[in-house]
Amino acid sequence: ETAKWEKITYAGITTCTILTIYNLSKGHQHHEEPPPYPYLHIRNKEFPWGMSLYLRLLAV
Repeated sequence: ETAKWEKITYAGITTCTILTIYNLSKGHQHHEEPPPYPYLHIRNKEFPWGMSLYLRLLAV
């Protein structure tokens, strides 16, 4: 019984490894950039915690 489950486990690990390698080798589709809509990223007031360096970099 233990030997049977050991074989099933190794078969499952092998299958998952092969599928992972296949999926990683395919890559992904590249989509075109959306148009810069004027209503996106509107900030009418400051954040309560202030403008951090990270948020300043995003605003560029």
